[in-house]
Amino acid sequence: MKSLQSALIAFLFLLYIPLNGQDWDFIANSEGSYTDVHFPTVESGWIVGDHGLILHTANSGESWQSQNSTTVKDLNAVFFLDQLNGWAVGEGGTVLHTSNGGEDWVPQQSGTPSELFDVQFTDANNGWIAGSSGALMRTTNGGNTWALKSDGSVTSFQAVFFRSFQKGWAVGAEGKIIFTGNAGYGWTVQESNTNGTLKDIYFTDDKNGWVVGSAGLIRHTKDGGDSWTGQGSGISQTLAAVCFTSSQNGWAVGDDGTILHTVDGGTHWEAQPKPTNNFLKSISFHDSDNGWIVGYAGTILRYNPGVSALGETAVPSLDCQVFPNPAVGRVNISVQLEEGTPVSIQATDVNGKVVGIAVQEDFLPAGSHTYQFDTSQLAGGMYFLSIRAGDHAEARRFLVEN
Repeated sequence: MKSLQSALIAFLFLLYIPLNGQDWDFIANSEGSYTDVHFPTVESGWIVGDHGLILHTANSGESWQSQNSTTVKDLNAVFFLDQLNGWAVGEGGTVLHTSNGGEDWVPQQSGTPSELFDVQFTDANNGWIAGSSGALMRTTNGGNTWALKSDGSVTSFQAVFFRSFQKGWAVGAEGKIIFTGNAGYGWTVQESNTNGTLKDIYFTDDKNGWVVGSAGLIRHTKDGGDSWTGQGSGISQTLAAVCFTSSQNGWAVGDDGTILHTVDGGTHWEAQPKPTNNFLKSISFHDSDNGWIVGYAGTILRYNPGVSALGETAVPSLDCQVFPNPAVGRVNISVQLEEGTPVSIQATDVNGKVVGIAVQEDFLPAGSHTYQFDTSQLAGGMYFLSIRAGDHAEARRFLVEN
């Protein structure tokens, strides 16, 4: 599986998987778990994950390359000021810094063994880290030194968000929200009216902010956190991340593939169709049209409203199922057609090379049709099925185990 991951990273020229009208394309699924994603520009983005994994794209996700993090520690968060200057934090007090876009990652001394969950910088010198056991740290020299700037609690802080050098918030366990208006020299506890664990926080301006957390928790403030009120998510799954592209348009993601969307500032949150059931850990929008989600089991999703992976409008008239997955010896492809049409099905490897044809331009009547594709001669790894029915197209990922 390690060789599969390396091949997927090196040759992942994205095969967008259509999702029948959904706004999120399933880009990749591989070994390992991704915990955070950040795009400082439309073109440049980074993903971090377990065992020191760092991925980078310089072409809006058309391809991803692995970077040497110099650590095997799990990484929980990544933040870039621009295309060159970034930081990553994680397990065991790990802090990494790059000044050349990730060509070199250099360890920085955090001064704590605590697990670090989030990092944010307001400029090249001033940054913040949130972590377990009350770890809330500040640097004023780009991370050369870090100093504890906490409220004295042992709360596990899960996220930190600064609107400016002066104004920032941190959130964590037991509904804890603290605020500083003086660059962390003093902190004020804000009443969240919940005991749930708060996982993430986002503000669109100095007044309007949202927190998300356990059991589908969403709370909103219109006065900078002086008061927080609940918003109905309609779910019970943990929400791990929240992001807004405007004061009205926002997204939240979490466990069991949960994706929520609002267009009215959270008055109404609507569950989106699920591209996956994997735990979604992070969401990043550079602007309203360019968004990314990452999660467990190597999940990468890209925002692509209304357009399918193969450049065609996704339609509900083609229903495909691939099983068993992973496949041993053979894989079954079930196609449900609403009307008769020519159908073709072919398999490709991660490099786009055709490795087999299950069906080639057969005219099939309306109804359910199942084909078997022999995988016994294929090397173990990831493959894709390209399924076309008339003018419609789908793609499905499957794994082969020997």
